Amino acid sequence: MQPDLDQLARTILQTFSTKKQLDRPTVEYPGFTLDQGYDLAHRIRDLRVARGERVVGRKIGGTNRATYHLTGATGPSWGFMYDTTVEELPDGRGRVSLGRFPLARIEPELALHIARKPEPGMSEAQLLDCVDSVCHGFEFVYSPYGDWWVKGADAASAFGMHMGYRTGPWVDISDDRAGWGEMLRNFTITLGNQAGILREGKGSNALGSPILALQAVVDEIGDHPDRTPVAVGEIVTTGTLTELMPAMPGDTWTTTISGAPLTGLRVTLD
Repeated sequence: MQPDLDQLARTILQTFSTKKQLDRPTVEYPGFTLDQGYDLAHRIRDLRVARGERVVGRKIGGTNRATYHLTGATGPSWGFMYDTTVEELPDGRGRVSLGRFPLARIEPELALHIARKPEPGMSEAQLLDCVDSVCHGFEFVYSPYGDWWVKGADAASAFGMHMGYRTGPWVDISDDRAGWGEMLRNFTITLGNQAGILREGKGSNALGSPILALQAVVDEIGDHPDRTPVAVGEIVTTGTLTELMPAMPGDTWTTTISGAPLTGLRVTLD
């Protein structure tokens, strides 16, 4: 049986910020494909825009191969981000409400601001020229499916598992893109909380570099003319740099960064 994608889009959107659980599309509809997942993502995007939300960027997931055994991911996937889900923390400090999102996780990431339209087939250096500033941020993700073992088609269908993103201060890279190209590969990051849990990561965990994560998505979208390309002005997050960690009310998570002039973050969860 083939799904009614318009009805499924409405059903999935109704679960956003609720505890309601969904059946995975790949289980409910055997043969459900990644292409159908992205078709569904665009339909959900249209519904969210129609109710007044504005697309501000893309989130990329599945770029850290070291986490695949935790989530079932086998490669990168992406979803839309909105003005209702992205917020800047100008001084790198803030509080985040987890609301009614089930199985929330926190991911330390690197985000890119797009200043020139990226085109399929561009090299890493050419794509770096499309970026004018970068920041470290926290991605908050969740699973409406009851656990985290999902296929790419399931992730694409459920907002890319995107709950929210908090950006730290943005840093202009336009005066030294070559230097930043190296730093984005090589910087290291430590994620920790008040219980003493620590996780280590580095820029190269995002498919070798956050710029290469962008490349993977730009090329993938370019192979499908029906998908909306990444546009000038968008924010693109590039995947978790460490193991994604459970996000629980009362936790305080902090990051420290070495090897790049990026501000570490501190967020307390409600």
